[in-house]
Amino acid sequence: MNAERIRWGQAHGAAHRRRVYRTADALEVDEAGGFEIVRRRVFFTEIRLVTLHRARPGAAVWVLAALAGIALLAGLVSGRSGIPAYVLYGVTGLSAFGAMVSSAPVWVVTAHGRRTRAELRFRLRQARAEQVYGELCHLVGEAQSALAARLAEEEPRRPDPLAGITGIPAPPSPAIEPA
Repeated sequence: MNAERIRWGQAHGAAHRRRVYRTADALEVDEAGGFEIVRRRVFFTEIRLVTLHRARPGAAVWVLAALAGIALLAGLVSGRSGIPAYVLYGVTGLSAFGAMVSSAPVWVVTAHGRRTRAELRFRLRQARAEQVYGELCHLVGEAQSALAARLAEEEPRRPDPLAGITGIPAPPSPAIEPA
């Protein structure tokens, strides 16, 4: 295992935390969920597809917006002043702010390997996502071309069995009998 790991990004969810590191020959994904920590590697030589796309906002936007609306209505019903109204207005403001943050654009870089994949998410950082995408494509291209060159040197070309044959006769046509 290489000693140098560079933190490249993250992809957090509701129940897990993922951090993605770049090493000399792979991407390492450390996933912590509950009491379990798992480390996966996606080697640059095994990557088949690298994508960059914008993620759609999830249900959190609608849930927080609905909560803000309900809290605002409850605050208006409870009266103009008083502690309950101020608490409900505070909940309204925080929920509306959460909905705005949840609806912010998220750029996703995904590296699909043979058996695993690594996903990096960048909220409001399109330039950084494009930079990571370019670096990842460059690293994958270098690793795979080096592997192809090494395999070409190790394995000599087999002679083509059909190279000496100049004219291959056509297969015989079946005889058609009249009905």
